Order: sequence, then structure tokens, then C-alpha cells
Amino acid sequence: MEKMKLNPRKEAKQKRSRETVRAILEAATHILNTKGAAGLTTNHIAKKAGVSIGSVYQYFPNKDSITSRLFEDFIDEQGRLVFSVLSEVENVESLYENIRVILKELYRYRTEEIIVARAIAHEISKGQFHRKLMQIKRELSKYILSFLNELFEVQINSMNQIKVDLMVDGMDNMIFYMAEKEMTEQEVEESISFMFRILKNGINELEK
Repeated sequence: MEKMKLNPRKEAKQKRSRETVRAILEAATHILNTKGAAGLTTNHIAKKAGVSIGSVYQYFPNKDSITSRLFEDFIDEQGRLVFSVLSEVENVESLYENIRVILKELYRYRTEEIIVARAIAHEISKGQFHRKLMQIKRELSKYILSFLNELFEVQINSMNQIKVDLMVDGMDNMIFYMAEKEMTEQEVEESISFMFRILKNGINELEK
């Protein structure tokens, strides 16, 4: 069986090409938000983006490659959020303050993009992007452990890595659960405080 093509056919380097790719991705996101994954076809994407079907295939070989790009952008944006907040950390006190910021911002982003997140989660549940998601999570976990090593002088060893992996997975699952539910502001605040305590206790238990 031929391996499914997920990588774009052509990398958009020129401004006009980048604008076309952006229009295609924005159209796909709009369709996911309004019609769900069942309504996502290359013909619908081309029509919504205002481009020819040939232009879509010029950059993406099929619908799955578009979903793959949306998945990568969705995860990358969250990664940028985490890294940008952590880059502001100067000491232990500011770390804990910024953990709260990270949790709130991730919840906000997941809530705003919940339809896309559901569609992506559906694809992941079929095994489409599961390996890629796990790879990204592990890279984030390694970065966090290295970061904590510099800040807290925690050891970089296999057991600490497992603990950080569990914290990252747990945080991701809890935030997705929260985004799926209709919650009051008080419930959101209490849930974030609960996650914060779990992460703080987890960090304190890392071997030094």
C-alpha cells in the first residue's frame, strides 16, 4: 500500500505563495469550525479560499496534508506560548507565577480553537498524528527538564524525565478536558489552581 503523503508538495517562499497557503489554511479552519471534519474537502477549501483546486494541490497533495499542517500549527502555537512565557522566568518565584500564566493561556487558546482541536483529536484517535504528537510532547518535556536543571539544579536522569513526561501529558489532558466543558469563571480559576498545585508538587519531587 502506498504511504499517505502528508508533507506539502511545494514550500511557499514568495509573498504571494505564502498568502495563498495562508488562505487555504484559514479556509480549512473555517470549514472545520462551521461544518466539522465531515465537511472538509479540497473542493470546499478551494472555494472558500477563493483559489483554484489546482492551487490547493500545488501546495498540498491531499486533504490529510492540510489537516497535518493545521495540526502542526496548532501544536507549534502552544509550544511558542510555553517557551515565550518560560523565557521570562528569572527565579523560582517567577517560575510559579508564570506556570499560572501558561495554564490560563493554554486554556484560552484551546477554548478559542476547540472545534479545530476536536477535529485534530479525532484524527489522532485514528492514529494519524499520534506518533508526531508524542514526539512533540517528549521534546517539550526534555526542554522543561533542562530548564528546571538550570533553575533548580534538578538531575537530568531517566526517572526525572518520566516524571516530567507525566506532568506534560497530565496538563495537556486536563486542559483539553476543561476546554470541552462549559465552565464558569470560578470553576476555571479553581481548576487552574488545582493543576498548579499538582505541577508545583511534581516539580518539588524531582530528584536534585
